[in-house]
Amino acid sequence: MKYKNIVLIWSLLIFVVLFAYYFLIGHYLAQPQLDVWWIERNLAKKRVLAEEIIGKKIILLGGSSVFFGLQAKLMTEELKIPTVNMGIHAGLEVDYLLHLGEEYAKKGDIVVVSLEYMHYLYDGSNGAQKINYVLSHDKTYFENLTYEKRISYMRSIKPFDSIPSYVVGKIKKAVQWDPFEMNKYGDKIDNIGIMEGNIPAFDINKYKLDNKKGFDAIIDFAEFCMKNDIKLIFLYQTISKHEKYFNDKEYLNFFKSIASFFKENNLLVLDNPYSAMFTRKYIFNTENHLNNEGAKIRTLDIIKLLKEQEL
Repeated sequence: MKYKNIVLIWSLLIFVVLFAYYFLIGHYLAQPQLDVWWIERNLAKKRVLAEEIIGKKIILLGGSSVFFGLQAKLMTEELKIPTVNMGIHAGLEVDYLLHLGEEYAKKGDIVVVSLEYMHYLYDGSNGAQKINYVLSHDKTYFENLTYEKRISYMRSIKPFDSIPSYVVGKIKKAVQWDPFEMNKYGDKIDNIGIMEGNIPAFDINKYKLDNKKGFDAIIDFAEFCMKNDIKLIFLYQTISKHEKYFNDKEYLNFFKSIASFFKENNLLVLDNPYSAMFTRKYIFNTENHLNNEGAKIRTLDIIKLLKEQEL
């Protein structure tokens, strides 16, 4: 009898724990996480802009360095092809950012991809921003993942992260979360000023240099573009100049590995790492965010290169 009671108690305890866990996950899935609300509001607007373009278009794809560093409005005016800036938070990671290209690029379109350097070193894991955004705002993407990948998402959830999201969800009606200031082309337009203080180099030591999942995602996207008659063009990431990029063997080898990857896979890249580097005068608030002046210079340079292509 005593044994049965112990089994019953443990069974009830396990049930309560599992119920609480999935209850919290339920709130996680139902409530947008605070730190990705701004991503959702910006991306929601960009999605509408992309959908409104009828016919051939150029899609600018990448992280926030694209959002801050390229001007779709200027490209539209100079190239006479409707262009939309789909650049958004790099924390959505390379697989999801390229998924946006698959979602909105159609036959005959041109996709210009400028990934952050962290994306080339992607290890296939699920970061907080991507998990939060996908589970809160893109259920369709989640449902189309393989069961293995869905499980990896669920295993990455920290249940107690759901508690603040639940509380925030209760007050969100009283709070306005406006998107970054952007124009009707998806460009960031209030990046005015110059970054103060030390501007660090990209921290390459945070990643394992032999990670290949980022390269695999790029190859998959390139195959998608080829199958769907979409022209794919790559650019290097805009970033602040730093002496390490010119003298440090680790960085030099890293840049060479990206160039070799593009060459070996016959991927069209228009520039090089150094032509995408800018002095402090053109850096806004992080090492890879250009201010308006820098973004205009970068865009004009890219327009010249694009005019040499058959668009």
